[in-house]
Amino acid sequence: MSENHKLDTDTEVFFYEQDFYVLSNFSAFRLKWKGIDFDTSEAAYHWEKFPNDPPIRDLIQFADSAHEAFKVAELHKGRRRQDWDEIKVSVMKEILRQKVEQHEYVHRKLLATGNRTLVE
Repeated sequence: MSENHKLDTDTEVFFYEQDFYVLSNFSAFRLKWKGIDFDTSEAAYHWEKFPNDPPIRDLIQFADSAHEAFKVAELHKGRRRQDWDEIKVSVMKEILRQKVEQHEYVHRKLLATGNRTLVE
């Protein structure tokens, strides 16, 4: 079994293709972020990498899938904001807070993880 496909345990939740996939940034839960609608939290995350590059932001926002948004960001990684490594964790935390606040089902699934560690 690959690293991303471990089974959930009493102490850890691996949320790819498992009971908690809804917690994945690739899951199909729309997100309103900074007044903009995104198909996934993954797209919002990559959109944040390019604050001074509207054409790249548009490609990410309107990508056909979370995977496509990721690929666009990777293709242009040389143009991402200089402070990305310093702020990316705080950006991700706030995006995920918004996802949980905007979707009751995601909120319930997060609570259902209990005290287990979430593992990406």
